[in-house]
Amino acid sequence: MIVLNDTLGAFGGSHTMFVRMCEWYYAHNEKVAFLCDSRDNIEISMRLEDLGVKIYVINTEDLKATYKLMKLLNDGNLRVLNFWWTRYLNIEAMKYKYKWDVENVIYCIHPKTFIRGENNSHKNPLVRSTLKWLTSILEKMCKNNSIIMQDEIDIEETEKYYGIRLDPIPSIVRLPMKVEAVDKDVVIKAGFESKSIMTATRADFPFKGYVIGLVDDFVKLKDKFTKIKLSIACDGDDVAMLDKKIAGVPDNIRKDIKRYNWMSYEEIKKMMEHCTVYIGMGSSVLDSSLRYKPSIVSQFFTYDNIAKDFTVDNPYDIECKKNVKTSACKLIEEVLSLDFAEYKELCEKSFTIIKAVYDIDVIMDQLMKHKVYNKACILSRKEYMLTVFLNWLGSIRNRNTMAKSSFKNLDGGNVLLHV
Repeated sequence: MIVLNDTLGAFGGSHTMFVRMCEWYYAHNEKVAFLCDSRDNIEISMRLEDLGVKIYVINTEDLKATYKLMKLLNDGNLRVLNFWWTRYLNIEAMKYKYKWDVENVIYCIHPKTFIRGENNSHKNPLVRSTLKWLTSILEKMCKNNSIIMQDEIDIEETEKYYGIRLDPIPSIVRLPMKVEAVDKDVVIKAGFESKSIMTATRADFPFKGYVIGLVDDFVKLKDKFTKIKLSIACDGDDVAMLDKKIAGVPDNIRKDIKRYNWMSYEEIKKMMEHCTVYIGMGSSVLDSSLRYKPSIVSQFFTYDNIAKDFTVDNPYDIECKKNVKTSACKLIEEVLSLDFAEYKELCEKSFTIIKAVYDIDVIMDQLMKHKVYNKACILSRKEYMLTVFLNWLGSIRNRNTMAKSSFKNLDGGNVLLHV
């Protein structure tokens, strides 16, 4: 039994990834259950249940309830795959309390997975003391082979925050992507003729702030490429900032900028087939590449549109590294300047290289083969108590607040593609 442990109460590319993973599991006769604190993402929840996935809404901080559920799910080969550190630690705390051994792994698919607070919070003595204990846990997780990273950037961000070198270096398993059949010639021709720049992202700023800079770059590009259009699929907590940015664009240019509200994953992929060039980060640049589109990998945590590579140039980074300072505008202009033969060649290369690196059959096989060295709890008594204390502290802080990006009032409950 495979148990995925995350939330189904948010919207993003991780949730469409869960669907792809579960489709693969069931095609290979693997039973799957999902532990979550919310299932407000109705679209993804229903798709998972249609596959046969059992969804359990449970607070994993309740160690007794979690233990009872896990015992029920135990088929003799139980394996928990977590996507956030707090959820991994809750399973370890349960193992400690009930002296129960189970395979427990974390799959880091976000550069902030192991970050607890901001960098300037290190000045607080209590925070420094807490981080010392967390560093110890992190090091033991490495030694037990309990960590899987999606890419090198996630390793770098974690090492930078804790001021250590992860040893041994965690295994890297790329995001699993499903390669779907599309009419290559039709899609490439439509993209070349549309003269459309596209992005799809949550309005989660400044993390996804590149889209603000993309609007500025579009204004600049309009001087040279008068027929271009900009399509932005974006909604969420900070969308008012984007709307204000677009409203400030001169009328003669603003008419060629279209912002779409929440769209389903299938609608996003269909829109990708008609764009000329795609820009973004995370799984969206992989989806667009698999639809024969030149795809530009943007930088996170900036309001500038910064990028260095197409996916075809560097398929291993799905976020642009922080030390890059070059504008993505140059790469967009490069695509718009290609003749059809050159454009077609770039599109075909994009598909070929991303399929080779991220094909779901290869990636899921790697995930299945990954094993921890010891299923016993890695926490000491003090580390167990720290985990319980941090959970209590978090519950106090969040008692009267709604989790950001719950988006409960969105019409239709559709999920946006981007991680």
